[in-house]
Amino acid sequence: MQKVGRLGGLWPWSRDFSLTLARAGKRMSDEDGFMVAGYMSFISIVAIFPFLIFLAAILSFLGSEADLEQIMDLAFETMPTEVAEALEPALAEVLVGQQTGFLTFGILATLWAASNGVEAVRLAFNRAYRVEHLRPFWYRRLQNFLFVVLLALMVPLMSFLIVLAPLLWRALTFWIDLGFTFALFFTFVRYAIAVLALFVTLMAMHRFLPNNGHKLRNILPGVLLTLVLFVAAGTGFSWYLAHFADYSVTYGSMASIVIALLFFYMTSVIVILGAYVNEEAKPRRTANDQKTELVD
Repeated sequence: MQKVGRLGGLWPWSRDFSLTLARAGKRMSDEDGFMVAGYMSFISIVAIFPFLIFLAAILSFLGSEADLEQIMDLAFETMPTEVAEALEPALAEVLVGQQTGFLTFGILATLWAASNGVEAVRLAFNRAYRVEHLRPFWYRRLQNFLFVVLLALMVPLMSFLIVLAPLLWRALTFWIDLGFTFALFFTFVRYAIAVLALFVTLMAMHRFLPNNGHKLRNILPGVLLTLVLFVAAGTGFSWYLAHFADYSVTYGSMASIVIALLFFYMTSVIVILGAYVNEEAKPRRTANDQKTELVD
């Protein structure tokens, strides 16, 4: 009986979530959300190069250039192999030869280019959250710059955690012989840090980019959905490319670029969908909050 009760309690929740997801998808389609995702993916793939140049300059200034290579390896591990193979040579070529002096020349231009990716996300979120009044232009740009700088400063922290985890593990195994599980533990830590960084970034973007202050609990469903779909879509995209798609037949030497653009488009759709889900879940959440107040 207890088991039936649990299933009975799960059914309304799953039905409500399915209806919310369906409403969010329909509204996203009606409001040209998929076209906005195309714009967002294009701007993102253009902005990633200036961002990494800025990141290389920051790390060289801090004297930790090796951190960039470590984080890049982690980022490529979380992407489908075909996408990593398309981006890695180009990014490596761009980053070779970047000097510390870059911090004094061209930093504003690079920040501007990198911040366009943040502005694209803001545009999509403002539509999803039905924002009517935009913040002043100077405020938006200043906030975009701040996001780029904070994301760049997050990289040394991620690198420190990635380096710290094995040191703690070796200290633990000094007394206990668990050497055979080290590789598994290290892999888990690396992916956990990547997911945590993505979670924090998404929460910050949902909270601060749209001009309507959301409570953190109100944006959590869309962020969690984005994380789940991101992992599922990355795995599914890799499987699709390995078993069905052969873009080289259609696009020739441009196939790797097309694959990278498709991946960025897919992730952009997922990020935007999370915002629409949060907005569509809001009426029911408000009703539930009112019921709770009446009961109290």
